[in-house]
Amino acid sequence: MAAAQQHKVVAFDVKSGLPQDYVYSLHQDAAGYLWIGTGDGLARYDGNTFEVFNISDSLCSNFISCSHSMDQDSWFGHNDGGITHYNGKVFTKLVEGEQGTGSITDIKSTGNIIWASTQSGGIWKIEPDHQPILLRDPDHQVQIFNMEFLSSTECALGSMDGVHIFAIENESNTIRFISVLEGVPDTKIQDLMLSRNDSTLYIITEDEGIYTFYPKDLKSQTRPLELSGVAGIEGQQHIFEDSRGILWISTFGNGLYKLMPDSQGKFLSWSNFNEANGLPGDNLKLVFEDREKNIWLGMFGKGLVRLVDEAFTFYSFDDNVISKNIHSIYTTDDHLWFGNENGLIKVNRKNGEILPVSGPEYGLPDDRVTAVVGSPAGDLWIGTSQNGVFHMNTGDNRFKRIQISSGTLENTINAMAFRDSLLWIATDKGVCKIDNRSGLTTWFTISNAGLPHNTVNNLEVDASGKVWISTLSNSVSYIQDDSITKLIIPAVGGALNIRSITEVPEGVIWIGTDGNGVFRVEGDSLTNYNTEDGLLSDFCNSLVGDYEKYIWVSHRGGLSRIRISDGFVSNMKDEVGIDQSMEFNRNAVFKDQNEILWFGSSAGVLEYNPHLEKDQPPPPALSIVSVQVNNRAQELKDELHLPPGRHTIRIDFIGINLENPGAVTYSYMMEGQDDSWSLASHENHVTFTKIPDGKYTFNLRAFNSDGTFNEIPFKLYIHISVPMYKRLWIYVVLVI
Repeated sequence: MAAAQQHKVVAFDVKSGLPQDYVYSLHQDAAGYLWIGTGDGLARYDGNTFEVFNISDSLCSNFISCSHSMDQDSWFGHNDGGITHYNGKVFTKLVEGEQGTGSITDIKSTGNIIWASTQSGGIWKIEPDHQPILLRDPDHQVQIFNMEFLSSTECALGSMDGVHIFAIENESNTIRFISVLEGVPDTKIQDLMLSRNDSTLYIITEDEGIYTFYPKDLKSQTRPLELSGVAGIEGQQHIFEDSRGILWISTFGNGLYKLMPDSQGKFLSWSNFNEANGLPGDNLKLVFEDREKNIWLGMFGKGLVRLVDEAFTFYSFDDNVISKNIHSIYTTDDHLWFGNENGLIKVNRKNGEILPVSGPEYGLPDDRVTAVVGSPAGDLWIGTSQNGVFHMNTGDNRFKRIQISSGTLENTINAMAFRDSLLWIATDKGVCKIDNRSGLTTWFTISNAGLPHNTVNNLEVDASGKVWISTLSNSVSYIQDDSITKLIIPAVGGALNIRSITEVPEGVIWIGTDGNGVFRVEGDSLTNYNTEDGLLSDFCNSLVGDYEKYIWVSHRGGLSRIRISDGFVSNMKDEVGIDQSMEFNRNAVFKDQNEILWFGSSAGVLEYNPHLEKDQPPPPALSIVSVQVNNRAQELKDELHLPPGRHTIRIDFIGINLENPGAVTYSYMMEGQDDSWSLASHENHVTFTKIPDGKYTFNLRAFNSDGTFNEIPFKLYIHISVPMYKRLWIYVVLVI
């Protein structure tokens, strides 16, 4: 059985608002909007809704074959040969279709000039005056399917029979054939792409693989792209290089290939995204990366897809074969161990194979595995919900039960930890310590050791050897040198049902509770984080720190993350692929030696790798959507000039964050009326009533999910003229 490692995606289709599920073009404009060209209309996405445009909005036709953005403008090529221009306000038909040029196949820009290739062999040149000129070489007509500029005066054109190099004669407005690029098979070229550093031209052929050419090297020869471990990519349609130098190759029939470069620029590592591991289909037309570093896929027949941040990986299992409800996790270099409802799941990290480890064959009862721990030597211990503790020696394939007690409560295992040959066990009847060298068992309870409560929800051993205890209590307790120390939690009236404790950094205690959120205790200082502070829920199922940077808290339906440096709280939900119905189980969390976090849930396992997290995202892209003065719409400009009087002004705005639009908040300040910033809120409009004459500046900023905001605010200048009688009064005063 193979492990079901899933690439979570966020998918959109006609039910979401797209005009069609066949996507042919993607680009993002300067305002942050994502534009999606389909075979039956154009859509603009702001992170929340799709706005659809078609021929009734002055598009040349509804079939958009390609698109491009430059500064504030967007350009759309159509399948009938038309070209539509959008200036941020209105659409204009620049080139009418049906002129015999065939489809517009590609759009590029050099400097301030737009170039659009046509299937018939000509190239439209559009200068800032927006007067299109068709450039041709009458002596060398070729079908053009794509183009790439090698310099401002030289371009490569992909045709039915390889790559043709043309010179651009700007003064005469013609193109001149130079040569056919040698070494490229005589076949249709699906795509051309010049790398971001202009050093490499990637050539995607229809049926002969992928080739590279180095245009700056005069001695360069075209050669096949070397892909270690890839038998051959078939059905390739499009190639895209993201901001990190990763190549994405979309195919018909084989999903998406991701090629990762090494330090030398060689592609030795790769992965494949397909319908079997998370995509809605295997037919992809193109790939695009937005300003937030999100990867978007234009699907052929399956709409639009956003890949979830690759720092998050999901493991799921077929519930008909093996329970996917994971209650405990332990990892080694070779294997993943997941405790589920009736045993263990062993996953081979090298080949992804799954081995269910449960039942008498492995010496285990049919019981929930609530804890899994291991030793550096390779021994493994598991705790169960009703049958106590089991141990498997290194190299064995069977577990043996460890007799810690005959009592029911003592054999209800809630958590375990192993450190320095000592096994610590949290039960419903106290804490049990087993010395792995001597076999000596020691119990800590209310009666014999002063434990705050016998039901121990969780425990954690820190670097100094303290064993932190989570119980129902108004104090934080730890065991050290077989003695219990209680630290009273300041300013807490009653007992807290403490679910988990961690110490990050040293001297700072974090407490996750059942119903009271999270507490940070540092000396006599106490800080409580709850839903009012942004916590997803006050019921905390697990708590863990990473890199002394964040505290992670799991709940039902998502995760909360508290930034240790300033206490800022952010949430992880559907934007990273977590379904609302997903229940993260109590104590089902593990941090491995590489600081990778693992969370067990009712739907499988979520892996978070901080090394793969994207850089801090930019603040939301801010713009004014509309301005109304006394209920009348105004033309959008940088300045608003109004006649004398007291005016009511409503301003609607948007801050675009495509990954997590629901987390965007806004703060504003109207200089000249109130020189203080408003509290951040989700409201995307504001109304100022009866503003008198004067000069004002409306300042706006937006915050994304991690608190990043526009340090330079968006500004709208408002000038309300002084009435005549006030001007006359001033003149009289001056005369006197």
